[in-house]
Formats: sequence, C-alpha cells, structure tokens
Amino acid sequence: RIRWYGGELPTSQDTFPVPRSQDDTVFVERKTHHEGAPSVKERFKLRVSELPAYLSGKMDVRAHLASRGDLSGDKLINAQQLAVECQESFVRKGLRPVVRTIYHRTAFQSSSSNEVRLSLDWPLHLYPERNAFAQEQTIQNIAMFWSDVRGPQGTEAEAHQFAHGVLEVKLQGDGPGWLGELMST
Repeated sequence: RIRWYGGELPTSQDTFPVPRSQDDTVFVERKTHHEGAPSVKERFKLRVSELPAYLSGKMDVRAHLASRGDLSGDKLINAQQLAVECQESFVRKGLRPVVRTIYHRTAFQSSSSNEVRLSLDWPLHLYPERNAFAQEQTIQNIAMFWSDVRGPQGTEAEAHQFAHGVLEVKLQGDGPGWLGELMST
C-alpha cells in the first residue's frame, strides 16, 4: 500500500485530507501476516512526485535510495530490497489503485512504556479510485493520477462509510495481565 499521514482539508467541496504538495513524503509499505506469529510491516519512503517513475518501473530505485543519503548499512540494503521487490510486483502484475481508505486515527499509549498501544480508526471511509491510470500504467497516466491531489476520483455519493470503528491493540511481548482479563470479558 501507499500511505501518507496528515495532509490538509481542501478548500473545495471535497471532505478528505490530501497531500499538501508533490514534495510530501509517502510510504510504500508491505505488511505480511504470519500464522501464529507477529505481523511484519516493512516500508520505505518516497516523495509524491517520485511515485510515477517508481510505479511505472522507470526509476532505478536502488540508486535512488542510495543517492538520498538518509539510509546506510543494513537499513539501506533492506530498503533497497523491499523497494525492488515491490516495484517488480507493481510492474509485473499491473497493480494499480482501486480503493482509497481515509480515516482519523487516535492512538493511546503510556508515556512511560510502549508495552501496549491502542489505535482507534474512525470514521472510516472507502472511496473508489475510478479510472486510475486510465487502465494503462504509462508514466504520464501515473503522474496525472498522483499530481491530482484533490483525492479519490470517486464522489462522496460513491463513498462507503464503514459502520464501525476499528480498534487495534499492538503489544510488545505478551502484554499486561489486565489486557488478557479485558479480552476474556
């Protein structure tokens, strides 16, 4: 997935946050769920303006990440490997955006410990990304899609408001005893 945080509410009739500019940072993420083991989230960052070249396969992402200078050693190697694997999947499988999920996240965590972190996503809206890349992943179509920061091409009427909030509990280790008691009620 491609994710960004924050954004601004546009002054137009749209009601969802959008990136502030083509220089905003977005994260390309891969989350892998394992049976009986913790999920693994890997990610690296790009600018909005760099997405067209990356998604179309025109960017030498290994060289690009190395030239930025903000990563080194194992962190750089891991980011490069993830970036190449994701880019190859995007290009080989012809992946394109089909839905945009927009929500407000409220997080709760003790200031003295990260043993338990709760996040509540609400309200949650799903917008269709109609005609994303005009069915063809040329660099021009991708650039047009990502330069139109007004947001999803679906209208407010096409949005689906998820009827519930999503509460996520993230634990470091087994978590405290009170959490087990709460979960059993």
